[in-house]
Amino acid sequence: MASPEASLFGVRGRVLLVDLGEKRHWEESIDPAVYRQFLGGYGLGAWLLLKHFPAKVDALAPEACFAICSGLLTGLSTPFSGRIQIVGKSPLTGTWADSNPAARGRASAPRRL
Repeated sequence: MASPEASLFGVRGRVLLVDLGEKRHWEESIDPAVYRQFLGGYGLGAWLLLKHFPAKVDALAPEACFAICSGLLTGLSTPFSGRIQIVGKSPLTGTWADSNPAARGRASAPRRL
């Protein structure tokens, strides 16, 4: 089981970036200060979109992106800890869109990655 401090930094303090158009992927480390400033999947998702989503790009454009972020309690065996945050730009409104689904088995995912 992950410690509360370890769960603060997501999955090993890194994010996986995937470019579907170029058919490539790479990992990127995130400064621990970012995790402390933007707690949880919602905050980290907002930061990632600001960093990677080009301004004034249509939500359905090839260069558009979205983020799937683990929640702050992911990896702990507490109720409601298997939450993830999916964030992106809404094609309907052109503004922020997010979803917070529960995922069965999320507590063990960080150890498998």
